[in-house]
Amino acid sequence: MALALSSFYKYITNKSNESISTLSEELEMLENYLKIEKIRFEEVLKVDLDINSNASECRLPRLLLQPLVENAIKYGYNEHGISVKITAEKVDGQLIVKIFDSGTKFGPDMQIGFGIKSVTQKLDLLYPEKHTIEFKSSPSKHILIKIDQNEIR
Repeated sequence: MALALSSFYKYITNKSNESISTLSEELEMLENYLKIEKIRFEEVLKVDLDINSNASECRLPRLLLQPLVENAIKYGYNEHGISVKITAEKVDGQLIVKIFDSGTKFGPDMQIGFGIKSVTQKLDLLYPEKHTIEFKSSPSKHILIKIDQNEIR
């Protein structure tokens, strides 16, 4: 856990002050975060990563995925535990990331917290009109993010 915390802290301190990273860099940081959460939740937390190799060098804002995965863990609990799945692929110049969780479907009264606000602000700042973020309840509950890789700043 100490090694995972150390690697996670090193990434989030961002000494080089970068605003963009690659998906592979984000996933490496995310895997350290998930190691910590798996220690915390033990067998209750199940995580599945399905990352297409064509997406590994796609660019996205630093620390974009972690708050979304944190929310998936926080709100993904059901009677069987917490199940989170992260998928990513590049299709027609678009990075497509989906974060699924096993919790209650999104409702019309969904509250947007700090994590989601920070994600939308980063996307708006770095990819104005070149991204989408959607909260889907059907067929499976997930957050869908698309980032146009042809319009990298």
